[in-house]
Amino acid sequence: EKTDLPKGYEPWWRSRVEGRLSSEGDPVEVTVGSLITGSLEYSSQVRAFSDLPMIRSQTIGEEKGVFDWRVFAETEYRRTSDPVGNLLTTGGSPRFSESDWQSFGRFRRKNLHGCEFEIAQEFGLTNNNSNFFIPPNQGTSRLRLSYVQPLLRGAGVNYNSAQIYLAMLDAAAANDEYSRQLQSHIVEIARSYWALYVERATLLQRVKLTQESEDIYRLLEQRRQLDVDKSQIFRARSALAQRQSSLARSVTAVRNAESRVIRLVNDPMLEQDVLLELLPTMAPEVDWLDVDMAESKLSALQNRPEIAQAKKQISAAAKRQQIACNELQPYLNAVVETYVAGLNGDNDIGGSFADQFSEGEPGYAVGLIYEY
Repeated sequence: EKTDLPKGYEPWWRSRVEGRLSSEGDPVEVTVGSLITGSLEYSSQVRAFSDLPMIRSQTIGEEKGVFDWRVFAETEYRRTSDPVGNLLTTGGSPRFSESDWQSFGRFRRKNLHGCEFEIAQEFGLTNNNSNFFIPPNQGTSRLRLSYVQPLLRGAGVNYNSAQIYLAMLDAAAANDEYSRQLQSHIVEIARSYWALYVERATLLQRVKLTQESEDIYRLLEQRRQLDVDKSQIFRARSALAQRQSSLARSVTAVRNAESRVIRLVNDPMLEQDVLLELLPTMAPEVDWLDVDMAESKLSALQNRPEIAQAKKQISAAAKRQQIACNELQPYLNAVVETYVAGLNGDNDIGGSFADQFSEGEPGYAVGLIYEY
């Protein structure tokens, strides 16, 4: 039930909470705002939280890199010496001997439609002991273009860009997760600040209770010979011991609360070797704040990072379902390939490279590849 405090009411301990309670340690004034600001700048946890979105965003570049140009190069030398079972192989020699060097460079790229396009330039030097090998010491050159286009499985921009889309959703969800963790960390700092405030107020009250218990105990001791019996003195002594024990625990609780605040903030000013006493200079508000439940729910649905993260997870699940449906289809790929080639003797690779553009005509091949 809502009750209003008397106008101008202020607890007796409120002003003293913000002051020094101990002669030990250097005083440092703190508020919720200053602690949050220090945490955003220095907290190790906040830095760890902020690494996750950066890590996830790198995946977007990795997925886009699938569609970058790729360069391949290969070279091989092969020496052959085989027995001959057919005189037409060499024209008379009982063994076939051949030296062959092949080298090529390739440029390959995949586009968003799933097509793989490749350009390959090949060079070779070949010579053998066959009488039918004309001209000898052949230098060869071949430029080849190939194009493979999926028609069913693996086809379409939606399928091939899906991993980029999922990576972007994952990075956005990581930002939501960072926002959630950061908000939780800030809330924890605020809780720790008010826990420190409460522990200091409790300490002041227990100091007062302990002092009053000591006064009562001394008064009873002074009246021992008049109208106070031993049982009253024993009860007073027991109550005083309990107050003193509670006071010691309260001092420890204040130190623990200070340590928790310092650990959450990680501000170098608070992590000095000297003993510090944190003075909470921001007092709690006593005014009522009316809250509408329906508006609060609507605001949470619109702004809470957990809700935004869940929406992105649903979108990612829907995209993965589309990927799975596409991958249930069989492979049906259209293949188109064309090439030009040149050949010269005397190991004339340069002449063969020039001839492939000026002599003859391009060769080509078209076909379909099906796999179920």
